Amino acid sequence: MTDTSDTTPGIAVPPPIVYLAYFLATLLIDWRRPAPLLSTPVQYILGALLIAGGLVLGAFAIREFRRRGTKFDVRKKATALVTGGVFQYSRNPGYVGVTLVYLGAAVMVDSLWIMLGVLPSMHWTHRKAIKREEAHLEELFGDDYRAYKARVRPWV
Repeated sequence: MTDTSDTTPGIAVPPPIVYLAYFLATLLIDWRRPAPLLSTPVQYILGALLIAGGLVLGAFAIREFRRRGTKFDVRKKATALVTGGVFQYSRNPGYVGVTLVYLGAAVMVDSLWIMLGVLPSMHWTHRKAIKREEAHLEELFGDDYRAYKARVRPWV
């Protein structure tokens, strides 16, 4: 099922910008009241692994969008339903990737405050982006999207 309307998900701010805003805000909190958690070698190794995992996951998600000939920009109308590759395991692998990068950076900075900042970032993304995207995809792809949604989780 394909819709020819010009509707978009109605997302004004891309979630990575929201993650960055929370990261910077909690970085300021950490600067005023440091809250370290990890030893130096652990923080860099774990942080690098999380960042690398997030970047790889994001790259795989972008690759699937390109394969289907649709845009990765959440502010634009979807032109294809992407369900292959990493989208078989998560409906939002790009957001999972951004979350991993955020957590990796928080671990590298070694800040409890920044780590906690991921929670409102995820909450905002779920309420203001994912919910709107899902409504948009249901409008465009109907039963095909509902069947996909029934078998694949939103995050992991």
